[in-house]
Amino acid sequence: MIAPLVLLVAAQVQATPVVVTVEVPEPVSIPAGEHAEARLVVRITKGFRIQANPASSRFLVPAQLKLTEDERVHAGHPRYPPGSPYRLRGTSSDLSVYK
Repeated sequence: MIAPLVLLVAAQVQATPVVVTVEVPEPVSIPAGEHAEARLVVRITKGFRIQANPASSRFLVPAQLKLTEDERVHAGHPRYPPGSPYRLRGTSSDLSVYK
């Protein structure tokens, strides 16, 4: 009796789609004491949107890039592109989003 129940539950579970991917940038050599910039390409699956940074309201969670540092490299503050306006059905104001 357990096997049919397991199959029923497994059939109802849907895979969560990958919405955001980040392309790995080209490696950069940085001489000691110098600085460099890296441009990251972030792709959002068609049909999805995420909050821009800054978000439209303090109650919304903006997209954030978090970098891991090591003792040899200090990561500065990321610069985010401007968002695009998007209005949810039934609302009276736009959200700033990336799509």
